[in-house]
Amino acid sequence: MCKDLTLRFKRPGMKWDTDNAAALMNLVAIREGGQWEQHWQNRKTA
Repeated sequence: MCKDLTLRFKRPGMKWDTDNAAALMNLVAIREGGQWEQHWQNRKTA
């Protein structure tokens, strides 16, 4: 899974700084892990 996510960010013409790439990869991992709704519910109450 990590390899697939990393390859999506390495397409031609794409440039990511470390912070933004890590943030996007975290969101994709949350979605793929089935925790999307729970994540956003926790963000609303925090």
